[in-house]
Parts: sequence; structure tokens; C-alpha cells
Amino acid sequence: MVETTVISNADWVVGFDGKGHRLIRNGTVAFQGNTITYVGDNYQGPVDTRIDGQCCVVIPGLINMHTHLALEARTKGFQDDISSRKLWMSGLYEFLSVWAAPDPEGVIDGLRFAVVELLKGGTTSVFDMVWLDWLNDETLAVLEESGLRVFTGPMVRSARWYTPNGHKVLYEWDLEAGRRTFKAAVDFVEKRSGDWGGRLTGILSPAGVETIEPGLLREFMVAADQLKVPLQLHAAQTVHEHHEIMRRHGKSPVEFLAGHGVIGSQVTHGHGVFLAHHSMIRYPDHDGLELLATSGTNVSHCPWNFARRGLRLESFGSYLRRGVNVTIGTDTSPHDMMEEMRWAAMISKVTNRDAGLPTAAETFTAATLGGAKALGRDDLGRLAPGAKADLVVLDGWTMNMRPMRDPIKNIVYHGASRSVNMVIVDGQVLVEEGKVSGVDERALAERVQASADRILSTVSERDWAGRTHEEMSPLSFPLWESKKEK
Repeated sequence: MVETTVISNADWVVGFDGKGHRLIRNGTVAFQGNTITYVGDNYQGPVDTRIDGQCCVVIPGLINMHTHLALEARTKGFQDDISSRKLWMSGLYEFLSVWAAPDPEGVIDGLRFAVVELLKGGTTSVFDMVWLDWLNDETLAVLEESGLRVFTGPMVRSARWYTPNGHKVLYEWDLEAGRRTFKAAVDFVEKRSGDWGGRLTGILSPAGVETIEPGLLREFMVAADQLKVPLQLHAAQTVHEHHEIMRRHGKSPVEFLAGHGVIGSQVTHGHGVFLAHHSMIRYPDHDGLELLATSGTNVSHCPWNFARRGLRLESFGSYLRRGVNVTIGTDTSPHDMMEEMRWAAMISKVTNRDAGLPTAAETFTAATLGGAKALGRDDLGRLAPGAKADLVVLDGWTMNMRPMRDPIKNIVYHGASRSVNMVIVDGQVLVEEGKVSGVDERALAERVQASADRILSTVSERDWAGRTHEEMSPLSFPLWESKKEK
């Protein structure tokens, strides 16, 4: 018989009443196996294991809708404070490519590092887009062992971009390779979806709107419909991309994708920043927001990665109010969804000069129900009978959470990831007393440091100008020069 676990007498539970989240004082959550059986304030059912929820806040697990887990941890301290100033402040074309060094051991350790960040930040479901040669038995084993609910599949491209000089982007096309990877992606979905007791879901991921041949885009949509899986691609993520698609097709990226059917409730546009109305675009003949809203197309918003380059969505709150389903993702390290919620809300408020655009409730909903909607999963992102037992327990007595009048406002605005005490995914406890089970964080950090050092030592081999990492991304302060006594 499946045992029942009960989290009882929690100061606050964020329950779901069929329409939206609701706050429950002195609430209880019960689950059997991997399924929630009760959410409310008057539980009378069976109890096999009881968790005391006193002084705690229980929330649904967060859904991180845009990541590249294996790479980003190792770029910490390099990608910050720099951008390609001649390519509209993007960091993609000139700086990200120098990390494309073969380092299988580093990929594994970077992935493990990211998994720990995800869990400690309250993520229970993650949408990870990864190159085919990095999606192998070893990396999948790391994700399986993590206990996370994972939506992943090989990213596919018909062309790779590169810059020969820091102010121009060129494309190297290989249509045959793109189609081979597409077939591998479909094969992955067909063979692996449902593995790990249902925690693994295969997805389709064309890498970016400007890197896929139009015919293949249409095939992606046919496959997504047939396989009934979500599809996400990078779109409207740089100013250069907008100009490149306009040059090729005379359309904005969103218009171009709509023309090939790459819109709809099954589709997520990764980032969706540089739409026609954006102050860096100002393209007057098209309303990209209206197209996204009326088609039901989702957007995965990753505010931190753009804000650190001086860029922003204009704006998260405005997209929501126009009816676009906006989800939240971390994209790069740190994979801390609670911090990402705060960035999303605050940048939008500053952009709009409006303290209520968006609210904490709208932001929290985007990180939970918004992601579930994009994934087509009405059993995620909520605490309700029949939903998956994916939940987070916050210590309500930490300084981040007290004083507590409104737990959602505390979570969104006051650094709540430092209050994560317990994380449960599919009914299994993965984080307890703030620690990820079975992980030596110090040893893992040392291995990731070694991987970063290996790649940094060869950066000049992959940079168009042959620069060292110190030349590309100088240290914040000069090194101390020792003075010898005379």
C-alpha cells in the first residue's frame, strides 16, 4: 500500500482552487507516492509520515522554462561586465563561443553544479536545451540521479553563427547535419519520453530562428503535433537576429515564425525580447505582442542574463497584461528561480515606472502555472489533489521571510531561496534542511573550478582576435604588485 505523507500545520500553504493560487493559513498538504491527495486546512485522512509545517511556507515547485545547464556554471566571472558593443550589446556571438571547448569531464561537473543550484532555488521542473553530443548516457544519468522533473532534447541547427571581427556575424550552413540532428531529436522523444518513472519528457528544440532552414521549421511543427510534445526555440533574442531575419525575409522574427506555423500553445519563444515595439527595434508595421497573445504562443523570460548586458524585455508586466503567457527561466548561472522572479518583477516595474506592473502574484504565477501551461501539464505548478507531489517548503523564520504579512511578496522580493528548507519532487525528498542529498558541494565546486581553469587557459585558440581571457574580460581590479625590499 502506498504511504501517505502529510505536511501539517504550515503557517501558509499556497494552494490551487482550480482557477488560481490561493493562500491558506495553518494549512496542510498530503500526498501518496508521487500524487497530492489533499490541500486545505482541515485534514482528517491517513498519516504514515508527518512533517511538521509549523513556521513554514509550502509552495508548488517552480518550473524553470529555459536553461542550458551543462555550460553556464563555468562561465561565471567571465561573461559579466562585457558584451559586444558593436553587436547591440549581445554576449552570444563573440564571447559565448570561446567556451566551446571539448571537455567531457567539465560538462558532467557543470551539469551537477547546475542541478544543485536548481534544487536549492526551489526548481522542481526544468526545460533544458542541449547540444546532441552533450545529451548522452552519462549526462542523462546525472539528470536522472538528480531527481528533478526534466524536459529535454537535442537542440537542432542548420547553421552555426560566428563573428570574424567582432562587428559582423556570419553563418556556416550544413543542411544535412541539421536534418540528421532533427531525426535524432525525434528519435529521442519517441524512445525516452516517460523514462525515470515519468520524470523525463522529450521535447523539440530548433536552436534559433535564424539558424534553421524554413522547411525544417515546418517539419518541426509537424513532429511536435504528432508527438504531442512542447517545442521551444530562441526567437527575438538579439537585435542582430531581428536585422538578419529582416534582411533575409523582409519580416520580423515573430512574423517569419508565424508564417511557418511556429506559433501556438505548444510553442515557446525563448526570450522574446526584441519584438517590433522594442525601443532598440521600433519596427512600426507589426504588433508582435498581439500575434503572440492571439495565437497563445508562450514566451520564456530570462531577465538576469539580459539585464547584465544592459538589455531588457519591454516589458514582462506589459506582456502579461496583453495576454501573453510568459514563463520564467534562468538561462545562465545562477539557476536560482526565486532570484529570477525578483529580477523579472523589478526590471518591469522600472521599465514601466509602475510599482504594480507586475504584481508579486503575477510573477509567482508565471514561475508556476505559466510554465505548466506552456508544457501542457495541468498536474504541475500547483498544489491540488491529483497534481504531482512537487513542492517546496520554506523556513518562515529566516530573516528573508520575516516579518511575514504576505508570503508571496516575501518570496518574490526578498531573496527567499536562502529560506529553502525542503524540496520534494515526485514525492521524493531531494533537499532537506537546505542541503541537497548526497552532494559534497565543496568537492563539486573544486571540480567545476578546475574545468573553468582548463577552458580559460585555451580561450585565445577560439577567439577571433586571439585574445587571452584576461584581455577579453579583465579582472575587476588590477593584481597586487609585490614590492621587494631594497
